[in-house]
Amino acid sequence: MRARDKNQYIATANQLHDGAVVYFTGKYWSQDIEQSFVTWDSDFLLKLAEETIEKENLISLEAAKIDENDPSISPISMREKIKAAGPSINY
Repeated sequence: MRARDKNQYIATANQLHDGAVVYFTGKYWSQDIEQSFVTWDSDFLLKLAEETIEKENLISLEAAKIDENDPSISPISMREKIKAAGPSINY
């Protein structure tokens, strides 16, 4: 049995038709990060999310580390923070 990872994770992807960031809830994908399914096991998370990615027309599936000390779901990496905040330019 594999040791538990010290980090918590959420799954992120992008919608193919518009590039919007979406988060895996455990059953479906949502643009609301607060609906994310959170787990210690990134391998399990990605395997579960992969089962839905093709039929939902999503790309760029990733497991993102989150700050377990933050009461809201907050990514650790700057890249994921920017993705969660939305476009960084007005278009």
